[in-house]
Amino acid sequence: MFDIRCEMAKDPDTPADVLEELSNHHHGVVQFYVARNPSMPIAILEKLSNDPFYLGRLGVAQNRSTPTIILKKLSNDQDIVVQFGVAENPSTPTIILEKLSNDKDRELRIYVAKNPSTPIAILVKLANDTDCMIQQKVVENLNTPIAIVEEYLLRFFKHAKNLNAKDEEDKREITLSIRGLRKFRKHNLSKDMKAQLDDVVNYLKNKK
Repeated sequence: MFDIRCEMAKDPDTPADVLEELSNHHHGVVQFYVARNPSMPIAILEKLSNDPFYLGRLGVAQNRSTPTIILKKLSNDQDIVVQFGVAENPSTPTIILEKLSNDKDRELRIYVAKNPSTPIAILVKLANDTDCMIQQKVVENLNTPIAIVEEYLLRFFKHAKNLNAKDEEDKREITLSIRGLRKFRKHNLSKDMKAQLDDVVNYLKNKK
């Protein structure tokens, strides 16, 4: 019965009256799924955005149908996980993403860097973040200007040639790098950069 309720909570074709009933369910997971439902009436989203249990608020924060006024409120939520939901929501307005991109919490900035709707100006700023993971997520974002992506790749290519497969830490980085570099094939890289990318991937494979 619990699984059935979860599926109904996820289904965008579930009638509004059923969604409202599910929004009062005692289990947080059901509330999470129903709060993420894109067909959820705004009045219920508003109610769940004030829910004492964080899962309901997180679902609202991740819902692409959530109004800006509610997203703005949740961007200041006491629970950082709820703020993560706002930062990764493609419907979050630029003004809120801008604020979150300046937050001291690195995970929050990472979610902004990964958001497919983050504007170029914010991505350019985050590309200069001191945290290397944030820089990586910026260049993986398909909205990031190619010049920034290619500059990052050239720096990484030089670093990759110094990795030592006999060192356990470097060995793990080689494995992760091969997986990560493949993602860049989705970018509109220059012909020369694509060739260099393939060469570095093959070079790292041979080092393993």
